Amino acid sequence: MAYTASSRGFFKEVIVDENQIATVQKRGGTAIKKACDKATWQQVETLLNQLQLNELSEINAPSKKYAFDGAALAQLTITKNGKTYESSAFDHGNPPKEIANLVKEILSLSENIE
Repeated sequence: MAYTASSRGFFKEVIVDENQIATVQKRGGTAIKKACDKATWQQVETLLNQLQLNELSEINAPSKKYAFDGAALAQLTITKNGKTYESSAFDHGNPPKEIANLVKEILSLSENIE
């Protein structure tokens, strides 16, 4: 799964799978990677399993500051069982409540990478 947020002066991409967590802090930058331990992946999967993936693209954002550069535009992409699901765009820092816990977990994992 991948979380991407960007604006004119900001970029962040976090890719999480059962083996590793990779964070890119600037466009075209090199990913900083660390191993994803089993307990961490289980926590991510627990949050992931709470989502209705078929409805991910239909979830409405609580705000749309990204439309006028008031916030970075963010999107969550999940690939499961060979199928890719994408959220609609939302403000970085203000995800829809349906995916908020998963987004918070993903961002938390990226903060612990040195």
